[in-house]
Amino acid sequence: MRWLTVILLLVALVCSSCGFHKQGGAEKIAVLDWNKVLEAHPDQVRLKRMKEEYNLLLKKRQEQEARGKVQVSSLARLHQLKETSRRSYKTADYMVRLSERQADEERQLAAKQAAAAEQAERELASERQAVEDKYALTIFNLRLKLEGLKLKKDERAQTKAELERVLLARDKDRMAVEAHKQALVAERTQADRQAMQDRMAAYAKELQGELAGGSDEAARKDKELFQKAPESLQALLGSVDRELDKRQQEIELLEKSIQQDVGSIVTKLAKEKGYTIVFHKYKANVSADDITQPVIRDLQKLMQRRKLADGLSKKADAKAADRGQTGK
Repeated sequence: MRWLTVILLLVALVCSSCGFHKQGGAEKIAVLDWNKVLEAHPDQVRLKRMKEEYNLLLKKRQEQEARGKVQVSSLARLHQLKETSRRSYKTADYMVRLSERQADEERQLAAKQAAAAEQAERELASERQAVEDKYALTIFNLRLKLEGLKLKKDERAQTKAELERVLLARDKDRMAVEAHKQALVAERTQADRQAMQDRMAAYAKELQGELAGGSDEAARKDKELFQKAPESLQALLGSVDRELDKRQQEIELLEKSIQQDVGSIVTKLAKEKGYTIVFHKYKANVSADDITQPVIRDLQKLMQRRKLADGLSKKADAKAADRGQTGK
């Protein structure tokens, strides 16, 4: 029996749309739960921790950038106003306080918008799913045809064109659902936005009576501060960005390593057992051997061998270091 390349499908197999249910012929089919196997990899614990640390650092970076921009913007307004008016100090103070109140009001509004968006998302979940279900089978069949069949040049071109057309249609329907969601959020938060604007107008009027002049020395110090602030902010953000890039690369390398471990075990097992096709996941009545647990067992054995090899390597390194110190 000729060996076929192992196929890992990323979507569910619908039995009625293909002929792989005939396992009595030349094809020997297996199936595994790819996500379950990936989750069983021992390095998933380390990967999860790395992602949590990355997301925490990213959040802190975003918060620092937002605060820094508000501060730099405030300093820019402060410098401009103090350069053009004897009442610059109070004017700048007015703008800073107004900006801080504006930022606080916008955070509150953003929280309400987020809550409205979550509610709208729950309400539109069935609508989103309907869009996905509408196109899933067609997209799957077209991709399966492109990847699994040997097509003529013109047939391949026609199939690709049809797939692109279906994908565009799906994206259009997705955008329609998203537009519906945004409309719901805007409608449900309109009163909150108007109330925020009314409060800001009242607060601005309250501050307008506090304007007064400032000294030249204060203006000079403000100018120096304004000139240094953007550079300091960029230097700080740059150091954080370098650390984020480093951690992102480490995460991607570990994810790639995990997938390579699983892929190599699946390939080896498929060859040993004579499977010609290995599916990632399936639905409906497909006659196939479930190799999820065998793959997980082999994965655990692989990690045990690596752990043992690492331990032996460390012992050998320690002995070599001891011999080196003794020699000295």
